Amino acid sequence: MSDITSRRLYLMNNKLISVIIPAYNTEEFIDKCLQSVVKQTYRNLQIIVVNDGSEDGTEDIILRYARNDKRIEYYKQKNQGYGAACQAALSKARGEYLAFIDSDDIIAADYIKNLNEAISRTGSDIAACKIKQIKKHEEAPKTGVVNHEYFETDQEGGLKELIYMRRTSTGLACKLFKKHLFKNYIFPKSNYSNDYYSAWHGFIMASKIVFLDYVGYFYLQNQNSVTKRKIFTTERLLSIKYAEDNLIYISNKYPKLIKAAKNRIAIEAIVILRQLDVEKAPDIYKKCKDIILRSRVSMLFDGNIRFSTKRVLLMSYFVDFYKIYNRFK
Repeated sequence: MSDITSRRLYLMNNKLISVIIPAYNTEEFIDKCLQSVVKQTYRNLQIIVVNDGSEDGTEDIILRYARNDKRIEYYKQKNQGYGAACQAALSKARGEYLAFIDSDDIIAADYIKNLNEAISRTGSDIAACKIKQIKKHEEAPKTGVVNHEYFETDQEGGLKELIYMRRTSTGLACKLFKKHLFKNYIFPKSNYSNDYYSAWHGFIMASKIVFLDYVGYFYLQNQNSVTKRKIFTTERLLSIKYAEDNLIYISNKYPKLIKAAKNRIAIEAIVILRQLDVEKAPDIYKKCKDIILRSRVSMLFDGNIRFSTKRVLLMSYFVDFYKIYNRFK
């Protein structure tokens, strides 16, 4: 092995990577989350955990891990929301790269290693992989399912993948970002779709993105998480506003993606309807329904839209949306 190759491998495997974990009332899940992070095969990590005013036993679990692993940096603040917790962590990040992990999720032991290698080998600004739901009692595999196949693309191609969720999720999860993409970035204060909006920011600041045919990030079905609770506030509508803002960006820069961006607005409306109590918010229901109906035909003929979404759209010709979602609850 040449000295140059050895040097490249050394640098690739010794960059400091900052792992950001916002936490709020996840005592039931954060033990598994932290366990999966400290057991990463890639060792040079700065693990930043921000307790956003938890009222359960979350803090005790974090402190136990922090006492045993000096890479963990623990910060506590009054409850201000997901965005504020990420902002606090970002201000402390010293790494060249950033990984965001929700405190009720877990990662495969080779997750950081594989994403880091993908960035290093391709010269990308972001590496993204696939995500999978697992049951609460399941463990993350020691190694994810990886085929060592990279899909490299530019900003336009990356945004298309982010919109359609074909090779990755829409949010900050299952991605490794170069930190400079978030220089001077201010996270939205909203708890809803904050990570989608922030991931979008990362992508529009990037020149090159690489997607791995690899499942390394696993989310647990936590019904108490902020995005799954049935308590509805008008703040939830910000996800539609974010998608509309993204449409403006797309219209100005990537006209070929306009249809995709419009369909994304409708997808956000579908997500809201799935969680909405129609009797308590009839006006919101009507607003979301109108958005969906305007894009229904376009989405049905869009080959990138998921079958599960198309099934709901087809059923909506015969049954109202709230009846469809009540049926699937």
